Amino acid sequence: MAQGINKVFLIGNLGADPQVHQSSNGIVVSFSLAVSERARNAQTGNWTDITEWVRCVAFGKLAETMQRYLHKGSPVYLEGKLRSSSYEKDGQKLTSTDVVVDGMNMLGGGQNNGGQGGYNQGGYGQNNYGQGGAYGNANNGNAYGGSQPDQNYYGNGNF
Repeated sequence: MAQGINKVFLIGNLGADPQVHQSSNGIVVSFSLAVSERARNAQTGNWTDITEWVRCVAFGKLAETMQRYLHKGSPVYLEGKLRSSSYEKDGQKLTSTDVVVDGMNMLGGGQNNGGQGGYNQGGYGQNNYGQGGAYGNANNGNAYGGSQPDQNYYGNGNF
C-alpha cells in the first residue's frame, strides 16, 4: 500500500493576535486563520466570498517568530500538517482538527509584519525558506532547526 501525505498549504489572514502558551518544551502559539475564496452564484451571477476558519498551532522557534511578527489581520502563507485530537468537555467527547504549522512566509509589505519573511520548522529535507532568494527571511536569512511538538500540551485540545 502506498504511503499517504499529510501536508497543508494555506494563505490567509490571522483572525486575532496569536495566543501564547508555555509548555514543558517551550513556547506554543495558537491562532485562527481566515482563508477566503471567491465564488460566483450560478443563479444571480454575483460574486461572493466564502471564508473558512482554520485552527493553527506552532511550537518552538517558529512560535517565537510568530509571536513577535504576526498580529490580527496579518497576511501569511503557512505550511503544516493536520492533527486531530480528542478531549472531553462537560462530559461530552469532542474532536478537533488543527494545522500544526512547520513553515511560514509573511506576506505583504507593511512595517508591522516585517515584509516578506520565510521560516521553516525543519523536518522536510531541503525545504528551508531562509536560504535567501525570493522568500527572504525575517531573521537575516537563517533557517532554523525544528523542535518537536509537546504532545502532552497538544493532546488536551484546549488552545
